[in-house]
Amino acid sequence: MRIAVFNLFFVLVVCVSVAACASSKVTDPRDPKFDATQFRFEDYSSKSEISPIIHHMFPVGTDRSYVEKILVDIGQASSFPLPEKIFGENQVRYTYRYRKMMPCSFILKADYDSNQRLKDEIWINFGCSAL
Repeated sequence: MRIAVFNLFFVLVVCVSVAACASSKVTDPRDPKFDATQFRFEDYSSKSEISPIIHHMFPVGTDRSYVEKILVDIGQASSFPLPEKIFGENQVRYTYRYRKMMPCSFILKADYDSNQRLKDEIWINFGCSAL
């Protein structure tokens, strides 16, 4: 009887583990199962982790409306046009602040051409501050 209960418990644990893995969120846009409408900054914990993701999602030439749909509308970042006299035309800073163990921020800067398409790769910075 104990062996049957143990075997049942083992099978249950394996099934739950497999189900949890199968339903885990895909955070790499190179994976065919990636869904950009599920983008969350919280899924990434460093500049080195998010940089290839952002650069893959938004290559040079990407339309500003798509960048803002993902980063601002879905990702909940704030968007601030940068002063033209200092930074030139069509530069925007996107900021996302969140708190895991301590307050952290992603800061991204995008430079758009006159057709509102990315001129260069998005610049990315990330940092946390002590409480």
